[in-house]
Amino acid sequence: MARTYLSVGGNGSVWDVSVAVERPVREIRHPRDWQALVAEAPRAAGFPPFSSLERSPLVLPPFYAPDFARLRSTTSGIRYTLSGLVRGVLVASSVEDGRTAMIPSDVNVECTTWLQARLAHAKRIL
Repeated sequence: MARTYLSVGGNGSVWDVSVAVERPVREIRHPRDWQALVAEAPRAAGFPPFSSLERSPLVLPPFYAPDFARLRSTTSGIRYTLSGLVRGVLVASSVEDGRTAMIPSDVNVECTTWLQARLAHAKRIL
């Protein structure tokens, strides 16, 4: 069982939730954790959506991201730790015949991307 908080949309509601976890939750604490995740289940992703990176020698094509659909069979979720975000955002690493880099859309907080989980309990607190 994993306990977490869930913020929902623009209405500012916050929920205390317990998630029934059947498989491990992988943690991203370092760029090599992201690299290992992508190496386990690579998905060709094209260029990251930042034009300045397209000109960088660090992010030459092909570019890979994790294939979350494939990871669901072995992983309940991916937890992005604050240390992983600070150390790993936009750090390019080699994988397959190309590169990968963690490029989250929101890098201000620790969070978990649930790939497969069931809510065991939910209570609105705000």
